[in-house]
Amino acid sequence: MEKQKITIKDIAEKAGVSKTTISRFLNNKCEYMSEETCKRISDIIDELNYRPNTIARSLRSKESKLIGVIIHSLDNQLVSLLVRGISDACFDNGYSFIIYNSYNDIEREKEYLRACIDQQVDGIILSPTSTNFDFYYNVYNKNIPIVMANRFQDGWMHDAVFIDHFSLVKKALKHMWDNGYKKIMFITDNTLEISTKTWREQAFIEFANQHFTKEVSKFIARVDRFPRISEKIHSNIKEEIQQFFKSYHDERIAVMACDAEILHKTIKVLQNMNVKIPAQLGLCGYDAWNWASLIEPGITTVTQPLYETGIMATELLVERIKTGFPYKAKIIKLEGQLNERKSTEQIFTKDKL
Repeated sequence: MEKQKITIKDIAEKAGVSKTTISRFLNNKCEYMSEETCKRISDIIDELNYRPNTIARSLRSKESKLIGVIIHSLDNQLVSLLVRGISDACFDNGYSFIIYNSYNDIEREKEYLRACIDQQVDGIILSPTSTNFDFYYNVYNKNIPIVMANRFQDGWMHDAVFIDHFSLVKKALKHMWDNGYKKIMFITDNTLEISTKTWREQAFIEFANQHFTKEVSKFIARVDRFPRISEKIHSNIKEEIQQFFKSYHDERIAVMACDAEILHKTIKVLQNMNVKIPAQLGLCGYDAWNWASLIEPGITTVTQPLYETGIMATELLVERIKTGFPYKAKIIKLEGQLNERKSTEQIFTKDKL
């Protein structure tokens, strides 16, 4: 025999209150109830294992309590920190979320934005693929607030929470320069994604123009990340480092990797080449899991507050959902952290390769 579905009426009868009182409780409007009444209702709901009909509630309140999250690539392990921040903030604020992976494909991203509209999400957190904002603005114009998270592009006129990569890279480069590394090579991949990679390279170019005497392009190494063939990436990095040693064999030199994956592959190449860090080469790069601190001699890294980015983007979106339209756009820029370790320490003599 099919088990009878528990209703608000059943709870109200058992608690000795009206259905309106139960409805107010379920919508967190308990200001006119005693603590005793609230506890009695809560205990009965637990006892009966009652789950409210979220669809019906959303139709009545015109809120779905659902947030759409569109991420450019879930293949990147560091993005899990961003998603974890979103998840925790959604839970704390009473929201569920649905996540889509656009794989940096604009057509897939557009389809997911349409899906968010169809599912009547209350708002969207977007790590965008495109620099053409027209489609995003069309969503916003449907009175669905959007917060751009992690990535950012000039010209975006609505809410955003992102990390100041430009200042973060400049801080790392200045640290190496002050420690005596007068020639620094920046290893990046052959694809500049929206905002984050662009900022990192722009910061390096600005620093190199101010401090290096030769053509800046000579200090930028582009490795072929796609297709993902590890042997080819390692070979490219090795060739670039060997040429760098050859060009500046009488100077203190260092390498900065543009992201955690490139840093990891660079370390493997240097280990295979038996390069002594920092005696022969200084090394710095991006990291989020602190694994670089475990590798001898301890690798200097910059870390991104991705978890905090997820939390702040969600809380900002929830604020917009509650206050409604119109609102003045808020741009929140978060600072990263430089973790100075032995791989970039100041050494006055340099061993040759």
